[in-house]
Amino acid sequence: MVDKSEHEQFRNKWTSLQGKMNYKPMKSPFESFLETQNLDIDELPITISALLKLRNDITHGSLDNINLEILKGTNQFLYKLNGILILNLMGIKEWSLE
Repeated sequence: MVDKSEHEQFRNKWTSLQGKMNYKPMKSPFESFLETQNLDIDELPITISALLKLRNDITHGSLDNINLEILKGTNQFLYKLNGILILNLMGIKEWSLE
């Protein structure tokens, strides 16, 4: 049995902690953004997690972990993605990722 004074302490702590708790969505904001742009993330040439790992390796200087062929392919994909996003902004919805 829990003492009633501890119930009150818990309620006070719970009230103050609720504002500090972060909401973690199941999808990353990047995934959600790509889906709003009519891109099927399952059909991309690189997974979102591989893309983020590559970004982190470059940002944090872990260059030995980077496969140059994957980097080259990812760079080409990102150029295509930029073009697609520009077309979407212009209202042109008929494009191909190929």
